[in-house]
Amino acid sequence: MVEELGEQDRRRVVSISWYEVVLKHGKSDTGNVKSSVRSFHIQKSRCASCGYPAARKRTYNWSVKSKRRRTQGTGRMRHMKHINRRFKNGFRTGTAAAKPASAAAA
Repeated sequence: MVEELGEQDRRRVVSISWYEVVLKHGKSDTGNVKSSVRSFHIQKSRCASCGYPAARKRTYNWSVKSKRRRTQGTGRMRHMKHINRRFKNGFRTGTAAAKPASAAAA
């Protein structure tokens, strides 16, 4: 493609390419397996966000806002969202609900 350009245009393409190379820099952080953020430091092998591969999640009391963002109730709550309904019914298991009185009378 560069061969098809004129001399002046060719110089401009080369200078732009060189400038982009100068501005380029490497990445020290990459994506994290556990928390899905780009905070996993490659050389340290440690996530700045969640502390992975540590067993416990990284949290500090001086960052209340961060704790609020990650706490229980901010995700899907696949199990916890059913707890209120089950508590209301006394955590019963293996029973069928009683039929309403109007359906029994008819």
